[in-house]
Amino acid sequence: MAGLELCNKGKPDLNLYFYEPSDEIKFQFAESLGSDDDAIVSCMEKVMNDLILLQLFMRNDDDVSQYCFNGNNDDNNNRKEQNQSLQDISSKISMSNLFHLLHHAENLDDGIIMEEVIKEVWKVHPNPTLRHKLDEGVTQLLGGKTRDALDIFTSLLQEEGGGGGGDATYAEAWNKKSTCHYMLGENEKSMEAALKVLEFQPQHFQAKNGIGLIQYENQEYELAVESFRGALKDDPWSPVSTRLSACLDQVEMKRLKKKEEEVEEEGAAEGSAPYERNK
Repeated sequence: MAGLELCNKGKPDLNLYFYEPSDEIKFQFAESLGSDDDAIVSCMEKVMNDLILLQLFMRNDDDVSQYCFNGNNDDNNNRKEQNQSLQDISSKISMSNLFHLLHHAENLDDGIIMEEVIKEVWKVHPNPTLRHKLDEGVTQLLGGKTRDALDIFTSLLQEEGGGGGGDATYAEAWNKKSTCHYMLGENEKSMEAALKVLEFQPQHFQAKNGIGLIQYENQEYELAVESFRGALKDDPWSPVSTRLSACLDQVEMKRLKKKEEEVEEEGAAEGSAPYERNK
């Protein structure tokens, strides 16, 4: 009946769904907030800064509380209190806890969710500009513009002294750079970049996967087995099981072939004349 009554009354008054602050709130905050657009930008900057700080705390970056952010931050005392709150939260959702959840995921869908959360934490950077530039490079990469993407990731890693405003310790930029080199068939450069990733993020299962793929293509099967097993140790849901199995098959074939050659050599030595064996 209520629905019929509403229909009979015609269109609802849309003004009822818009919030109008009281005169007291307007008087108290209007001067500091400025226009609606300014208020929205200010709020979003604060949210973004807190999210970046939280992820950096989760990652245990050194001196994270000393990073400077763009935007209108609170005074120092409030900032310290907020940082402490973020640290308290991050202790409950630390990287070690995220990996624990990844290892104990009950199915692939849950595992993928945890993978994505971990990868988002890896992507974060105290300088939002560099983080956005990383996304720009990923967009180019997904659009098939691999060389353009490589240029972006390379520039991200060039510090002031090298003619850029990047950060040579940005592990995720190294990871994307490695991916670009691999897609361009530049395996040696891809390997170098992947090793740099592990220098800054030792549990980076994507980098270990990439190293394993390069070693597999180079027919370095024993090394590839180590890399793939290392990736699976960090991420049990890593899609490298097929390649690992193929590597193990190659290692076993190599072992059997070597054993056959040794047997043939022993047989040839036993069938030779005494003076030939002494040579």
